Amino acid sequence: PLLGQQIRTPFIDDIIFVSHISCVTLPVMEDHVINDFCIVPAVFQVGMALEAGVHIHGRTQVTLKDLVIPTALLLKNNTENKSINLVVRAGDDEKFMDFELNSIADKDETVLESWQTHASGRLSMEKPEKFENSHELPTNIKRRCHIEHTLPEFYDFMWKREYGLGPMFQ
Repeated sequence: PLLGQQIRTPFIDDIIFVSHISCVTLPVMEDHVINDFCIVPAVFQVGMALEAGVHIHGRTQVTLKDLVIPTALLLKNNTENKSINLVVRAGDDEKFMDFELNSIADKDETVLESWQTHASGRLSMEKPEKFENSHELPTNIKRRCHIEHTLPEFYDFMWKREYGLGPMFQ
């Protein structure tokens, strides 16, 4: 559902998906508000890229590599409906496709500088490599933490600093 509509044209080789998001169309965004801006979680951008790989290749095994998130994707709380383009192009190796997720920062979409890049990377269509489990045990992490807070204390602390982490986020 996040991927949006695929734009088809004979004039460019890139595959372009266009979607629109807002705090209204995605109510979970209301719980990611800081100073009246909804901060779109990176998991949405990752999900869009992976969904594009599945859509294009019809495979469920798509691996995301070399992910870069240079700019946060922000929405004006409850007012902004932002157009997002996900551009996918053939990579330098047939096993990969490069992607870039952009939005219009200013109103004039014909000016290249009006666009902001929020994520880029590569989609691999190969079977994923096995990863070694490098996760640290929670007990080891807790040993390094000298101060313990309850969840209500934590959310109150964040609220006082204008980080509005709502009930769906909590």
